[in-house]
Amino acid sequence: MNYKHLTLLALLIFCGCNSNSDTAPSAEQVAIIKNGANVTGFQSCGWVIEFNTRFGSTVVPESLPVEFQQDNLEVRIIVTNSADPADCGPGEAHKVRIVTIRLPD
Repeated sequence: MNYKHLTLLALLIFCGCNSNSDTAPSAEQVAIIKNGANVTGFQSCGWVIEFNTRFGSTVVPESLPVEFQQDNLEVRIIVTNSADPADCGPGEAHKVRIVTIRLPD
């Protein structure tokens, strides 16, 4: 194996090992923005995002743009796991970072 092939192989292995699926963005999903005060277990969280598709869960956003701070607002959203743990909600609550958010077409 020559030097070029060895370098390419090392680069591929390095890139593959550095991918972090926990922080990879999800595909766009339909979700509902909810005021945490009205969601059991999330009363101290402020705004939460409730997924009704494959996630089937409620998550806490790091931040939510003001224009989307409406209770029971349906949105199309892409999120990624946050490096910060959720500091509110039940023990299994996840904090997410919003990659994109928009109203449905």
